[in-house]
Parts: sequence; structure tokens; C-alpha cells
Amino acid sequence: MTFQRDLFGVSLLFLCCINKPTYKVMKIKLHGIISDEETKKWDLCWCDESNLITFKDIDEALANKPKDDKLIELDINCPGGNVIEGLAIYDKFRSMEGCTIVSNAIGECSSMATVIYLAASRRVSQPNARFCIHKPRYTDVFQSQITEDDAKRMYDDLHAETERFIKIYEDRINLSSEEIESLMKEDRYISADEALSIGLVTEIAQPMTAVKHKPNTDSRMTKKLIKALRAFKEALGEKTDETSVVAMTLNTEDGSTIEVEREEGDPQVGDVASPDGEHLMSDGTTIVIADGVITEIRPADEQGDTEDAMSDEEMAEAITAMTETIESLTAENENLKKQLEDSKAKQKTDDEVEILQLVANAGGLKWLKSQKTSFKPAPRQTPKARMSADDERQNLLQEAREKYEKKKP
Repeated sequence: MTFQRDLFGVSLLFLCCINKPTYKVMKIKLHGIISDEETKKWDLCWCDESNLITFKDIDEALANKPKDDKLIELDINCPGGNVIEGLAIYDKFRSMEGCTIVSNAIGECSSMATVIYLAASRRVSQPNARFCIHKPRYTDVFQSQITEDDAKRMYDDLHAETERFIKIYEDRINLSSEEIESLMKEDRYISADEALSIGLVTEIAQPMTAVKHKPNTDSRMTKKLIKALRAFKEALGEKTDETSVVAMTLNTEDGSTIEVEREEGDPQVGDVASPDGEHLMSDGTTIVIADGVITEIRPADEQGDTEDAMSDEEMAEAITAMTETIESLTAENENLKKQLEDSKAKQKTDDEVEILQLVANAGGLKWLKSQKTSFKPAPRQTPKARMSADDERQNLLQEAREKYEKKKP
């Protein structure tokens, strides 16, 4: 059992210039036999490596999962194994809140492995994978002789585990408990197509197909439009908030996969996706990805048909018109920035705002006018006027002295 982390969809650009966050995925490979920890230790005593997988292996792998890894891919090539350990692994995957589990059956997925396979809501199968659902078996190599009581205890344990298995299968696939029990009694391998028909598998990866496409000039032109929009966004200096997304994994006609970042619905032109190239889907649709963005989606009935496509001259005219629009919007943006700066320059200071508020609270303009006073200061005297006043005072003083002298005895 190994696990690894893959990084995809790093800050690619949506057609409308919306930034996308980095999205990560953890991959866990369940390749081997499910066993308990003690048996695995004994196995390692005899050889350097072991193909036994325990609950502890899975638990430690998931414990080391970074918090931003929201997608867990589980590859299964396993014949089954220990029931207790397998159910613990099933419960562990089912308890991963906030994570999307995708299981992928490669080669064999039998017995206990089918229960772990059902822990995922999206269950992919390779075309040649095979499945087997059967009743649990009792195995004890250290107990060669059993009593009647031992047999009764074994029966009760096996019956309880069988009922537990039927309940899990009934909750997760499109069969009744009677149909599930009948299939378990048959104890036979079923194909991926049959597993799909009963709901054990939700989708089958498509086989590899070689398809030749005519060159399409629209993709090249569309990339130029996207680059022009990117340049426009940088010129405006806009910032957009990051939004949480969900990565969709789509199987192509040749058996490979593409990752598309979209919350819901079908992929659209402008969605962030990887890897680059033309990808033929199972329904005949072709998805073209360039520079990490879906630039074109061609329906099945339009493959290779370029009669209705725009010519290089028409696309060049469209790009010219787009460029002119961008230049016009850029100039308008600069004008708006200048108006904003002028508005900020005319904006009142905090002190001015406080003074106006105080006046408004006191009664406004009417109160302010009532505070006017009728006091007028004395007019300023000129030097000549000051000299006349001094002469008058001297004359008055002289008259007072004369009157005083006359009254003397």
C-alpha cells in the first residue's frame, strides 16, 4: 500500500479573469491482501517486503494528509482479506468529512475489497477489472479440531458478518437483500459491465482509441483572446476573491483522464482544466485545453468540421475589435481613476466634518446666524486726530488750573 500526493490546477485563469485556487489530491493504492497487524509482522519476519495491507497502514496515510487535500483517489487491485480490518478501513474512508472519495478498480476487486470499494460515492472500473461478492469464510490455521460448540460459535459469527455485508451492499448498490444473498451464494466473478448494471460500479473507464483530427484554427485564435483578456485584467489591476471549487475527473476515450475545476454542471469553455491538448470523450465530444484553460468544446456531430468555423481573417478582425474595446476600456478606467483622485482631493478633513456635525447638532444655519453680534469696535484714530484730542485735554487742564488759582485766598 502506497500513497502519494498530486498537484493540479495551480492558479489558472478563467475566461472571465477569475483566479482559481490551488487544488490538491491524495492517491492511495490498495494493492495486496487485507490483513491484521500481527500477521503482517510475522510476514515481515520471513521476507523484507510484504504485500499485506492493514488498517494501521491506511490510518497513518490519511493522518498525514494535508488539510487542503480534499480529493482522495483510491486505486484497488485486491482479492480481499481480513473482515475486521477491512470493515475498519471502510469506516475510516466513510468518516473523512469534507473529502471526496473516488475509487478505481484495476485488475481484481473481490471479497472484502468490494466493501472498501463501496466507501466511495464515485466508483470507476477499468474495462477488464473483475469483481466477486461472496459470503465470509472462517479461517483458523491453528485450530485443526473443533467441537460442536466451536462450530456453533463459528456459524453465529459468520451469519452476523454475512448480514452486515448484505446491509452495506443493500445501502450502496441497486439490489435487494434477496438478490444480494443470491449473488453471494453463487460466489463467482462478474465483469465490469455486470458490476455497472447492479450499481456496484458507477462508471467504466473507456478503452484507448486512436482518432485523427483536422487542425482547427479557432483554438489558436481563442488562446490569443484569452491572453488579451489576461493583459486587460493586469492593466486594470483588479483583484478577485478566491472561491472554493470542486475538481471533476473525466475519463477520455483513450482511457486517460482530465481534471476540470467546476462547482457543478458540465464543463464549459473557460473552465480551468489539465492537461493541455485535444481530448476525445466517450460520447464523441472533443474538449480542447490550452494553457490550462478549456478553449473549445466540439460536439460529436461537429468533429473535424471546420466549414462553419471562422477564418483567420475573420478571427483577426474579431481580435482587432477586441483589442480596440480593451484600449477604450483601459482609457475609461484611467479617467475614472483620475476622477476618484480629484474627488479625494476635495474631500473634507476629519476636523471639518466634526465642525459641521457640531453646527448641525446645535441647530444648523439658523443657530449659526443667531450667534452674530452687533458690537462694532471704535474707529482707528489717525495721528492727526490723536493730536487734536491731546490739545483739547491740555486746554481743559489749563482752564481747571486757572479756576483753582482764582479761588485761592
